[in-house]
Amino acid sequence: DPLTRLEVESPAADAPPVIQCKGQIAATVQLTHDILQVSIELDKAAKFIAGQYINIAYEGLPAPRNYSFADAPEREGRSLVKFFIRKVPGGAFTEALFAGELKAVRFDISAPYGGFYLRPGSSPMICIAGGSGLAPLLSLLEDARFKRIKRPCALLFGARTQADLYAIEQIESIANAWTDQFVFLPVLSHEAADTDWKGARGLVTEFVEDVLPGVDIASADGYMCGPPGMIDAGIAKLTALGIDLESIYYDKFTDQSHAAKMP
Repeated sequence: DPLTRLEVESPAADAPPVIQCKGQIAATVQLTHDILQVSIELDKAAKFIAGQYINIAYEGLPAPRNYSFADAPEREGRSLVKFFIRKVPGGAFTEALFAGELKAVRFDISAPYGGFYLRPGSSPMICIAGGSGLAPLLSLLEDARFKRIKRPCALLFGARTQADLYAIEQIESIANAWTDQFVFLPVLSHEAADTDWKGARGLVTEFVEDVLPGVDIASADGYMCGPPGMIDAGIAKLTALGIDLESIYYDKFTDQSHAAKMP
């Protein structure tokens, strides 16, 4: 694997201090063929800002792994935390995780980290997720829902096929409770032509322009989490639509396959 963050922005000024603790897998749920929902019980409650991530290590793992919280934070912190983890073929951590070999392992945990979080204001929000990049956006949107934040919002979720979609009920619950316009648009890039899918097909970044009817897209803030190619395409699309680069916030999810392509 390792799953790393290429986040270059400083953490929020009011981010909780980093803590060190132990953790163990409490439950797993297979969401898709290559994404596992993993709940970890911590021996110390972790405080974090929605959108931040955790550092996981254990003896024998060549390098720590970083995964974004998929939960909204709680005032007193969370001792049971949830993540969406994508299987990386040949990955030292995820191969063992998906095989069920890490259930008894005591992880060394440190958290929180990262500068991906919801900026204050009333600007419309264009959120784009790909694969396990849905985790920090769900954390951010759940937290915004609990706080009754009133901003037009679109969540575009890019996946290959219908079988790669997940957390749909949770997203619909967020949409139903949102205090302003909320549009959820799943986009499939490799869905077979002869299936019953009636929704959007193609690259998720192609559907940004008209996703929020009546909203000036150029006035929006962009929030994106997913693979590097999607992030790069999203930045190009959003800036072409008039959104300032300084108003685009993202978290690139990379693994060893992406690292091998970097110069």
